[in-house]
Amino acid sequence: MSIKYYTSIISIIFTLIGCASRPVSLSDAELRNVTSIDYLIDEIIGFRESDIEYRPFLTFPSDKDILKPALYIRNYCTYLGGKINQSIVNLPNLERTNVNFDSNDENYIFDEIVQSFGRFECKEETNGFVVDILHSGSYYVDESARKTRVSINAISKDQLLFEKLEDENKRQRELQYLKESQRKRDLQILVAKWLFSQGQENELFIGQEVCSIKNQIGFVENITEKKVKILLFGYVKNEVDYALFSDRKIYINQLNQTYIWDDKNNWSNCKLKMGD
Repeated sequence: MSIKYYTSIISIIFTLIGCASRPVSLSDAELRNVTSIDYLIDEIIGFRESDIEYRPFLTFPSDKDILKPALYIRNYCTYLGGKINQSIVNLPNLERTNVNFDSNDENYIFDEIVQSFGRFECKEETNGFVVDILHSGSYYVDESARKTRVSINAISKDQLLFEKLEDENKRQRELQYLKESQRKRDLQILVAKWLFSQGQENELFIGQEVCSIKNQIGFVENITEKKVKILLFGYVKNEVDYALFSDRKIYINQLNQTYIWDDKNNWSNCKLKMGD
């Protein structure tokens, strides 16, 4: 029989006999020896980057390793008298194994594994710290286990300041883009209103193709002193007023021929740029 088969059998046996247990929190005696977050990472957790095996159940003792970084960092923050805030960073989804277990089982810990990654900020007046625990490149070890590359990074105050400045610069760029977009829209509307008024300088005539302020299109059928009869054949949806007098291509929605009477001041000669 294959090694993979034996590994799966052993995995199931360990689960059934209840040998699985969650990692044990660090004691106060152990935490008293921790001099810094870097010491905790290097000496207690024991790695900055490593491929860590995991299963949806804590089947083997080594399965606890993927939970330890977040657990010990929370322990240390609490020991310092601080409070941990965890935020989600841009991480890929952590893949489940292809072994189907009952998610209601008390030993099922996949959600805890997922929650062991992110940015951990310990808010404490003098000894606060920020740590990113990230994962990447999940792959199968056997039918019941996967590995993922886990990296632990203590974030310096300089890096936090740099990230804050980057976020502010990004926000300012987005704000500037919105302002510029709004300025262009405002300018387009001003130009469209001017083109509308230019088209009204000459009297309307029967058979003329005209557009309305409200983005309707039709032909002049009749004219009185204040009113005009229009044979409508199209309109534009979801556009601001005067859109048909802009220099953009506009998509025209066809209408069944409909007659309306309207105020002459609402209509003007227009030259359409039809969209695809």
